[in-house]
Amino acid sequence: MGKPTSTDILSPVSPISSPVKTGPSSRPFELRVPSYRPNEGHVRGPCPALNALANRGHLPYDGRNITFGKIVHAMQKGMGLSYGFAVFMAIGTFTLMRRPSLKAFDLHEIDKHGYIEHNASVTRDDTPKGQKYAPLDIDHARLQAFLDKSHVTPTSQGKCVITAETIVDERIELELKSQPLKPLYAEIARAEFAMVLEIFGAGKDKEVPTEAVRTLLEKEEFPPDWKPTHVLHLWDAIKMSSHIRKLMDERRMDEPVAHAMLREPPQGQDKEAHHQGLLELTTEWWQQY
Repeated sequence: MGKPTSTDILSPVSPISSPVKTGPSSRPFELRVPSYRPNEGHVRGPCPALNALANRGHLPYDGRNITFGKIVHAMQKGMGLSYGFAVFMAIGTFTLMRRPSLKAFDLHEIDKHGYIEHNASVTRDDTPKGQKYAPLDIDHARLQAFLDKSHVTPTSQGKCVITAETIVDERIELELKSQPLKPLYAEIARAEFAMVLEIFGAGKDKEVPTEAVRTLLEKEEFPPDWKPTHVLHLWDAIKMSSHIRKLMDERRMDEPVAHAMLREPPQGQDKEAHHQGLLELTTEWWQQY
């Protein structure tokens, strides 16, 4: 299978460009509208946030020649990350892509499975075994199943919102249906949504309107007329990610047998051995009562 290319071809639009600066002086935040979809020859990857940054022109509109400095600049201007957090994200990106030389990349290169891209995604199917690249097309049914978990809260003024609890439900469900994620990729998956809550969320519980999440994940754009309202520091994202992990751990401890029964036998283990393990787990759980 060759390198994937964008198939979302609409009318040509000139790129939006600006000098790339890094450091605290590169603020204030920018609102660049309207957003555009990529033209023929332009590329996008599996990350909705990076695609949205390109669609608003914070990253190169064609999705090519993404440098360390451009990532730092885009995440500061387009998403409100602090300089330190933006640098941390850029370092993580190039490290996971195995580019210690900081060689520039194109967005579709993120689609290599097992680098940054991971299974149990909210927007895309798992990578078939033996394939080098993950599916680029959005799985709309999978995404809708997540959005359907949104709900009204006492503080959402009658509107459906995505909360940390919504994300916990979805992450547990997706990870049960997929092959077990390595701890690194489970952490990345939590961190992705921790940032969504911290960037777009309102109030003490960081509730995000469902349609804002749909716009980001399905259209791969930022909500209309939206721009960052505050600086997001690394520690804030770590705290939210840790909160999501704690909720997931508590939920799994409450339902160990149910989760074990839903999971397919680990690779290399026959069903009989798997069922014997389930029997032992069920017996141990039942003896607690």
